Amino acid sequence: MINFICRAVIVFYFGIANSGTMSAQEMSSDSAPEASAATDGSSDSGDHKIRVFYREKWENAFDFRSIAIMEKQHYMIGAQWIRKFSFGTMVGIGAIGTPTNLTIRKNNGQTKDTYSFYGAGLFLGQQVFDYRPFRIIVFANAGGGLLYHRGEASGVAAKMDTVKFRSVDPGVYATFYSRDSIDIGVSLSAFIVDFDSNTSVEEKDLSGGSVGLTFRKLYH
Repeated sequence: MINFICRAVIVFYFGIANSGTMSAQEMSSDSAPEASAATDGSSDSGDHKIRVFYREKWENAFDFRSIAIMEKQHYMIGAQWIRKFSFGTMVGIGAIGTPTNLTIRKNNGQTKDTYSFYGAGLFLGQQVFDYRPFRIIVFANAGGGLLYHRGEASGVAAKMDTVKFRSVDPGVYATFYSRDSIDIGVSLSAFIVDFDSNTSVEEKDLSGGSVGLTFRKLYH
């Protein structure tokens, strides 16, 4: 009888020990994937931080400028859609044009000439100073466009020209106010054109310096 009791106690003891060992093994095996997942998560988080830190930004802009055309003051508008890299270089598309016609009357109003132009091309820029809200951006917008010229004499259309031109618009932006990721500043540029063919309008009549305001929206 004593031997039977001793044997029962020994079997019971080893049964409990074996079950504890199996439970510990199961817990360790279950925690291993969690630890691996945690490790992988920390790696993904680190990679995400790196990608965010080096991620490019977008910047869209709208310009309102004053320029002398045919020795008469007029205004034109411009827009840019830009990809801005972490080191301050900007690459994108720029467009410029006159939203309304410029009208010049001569000979006591007997003759009238109207002008308008539109162009687009590659925009390149470099941010050389950044201490928000103050930023300085040097840029060059190069491309081509069309000049529309219509002449009238005593109310009768005398001639109409549509001329292609190439243009270069180098300049600088300087912002001085920022709110809700919108920067406001001034723009200075030198608008230079080269006509593809002879026309009644000379290149110097369309080329000239411009000054105005710029409104720039930053996307992170």
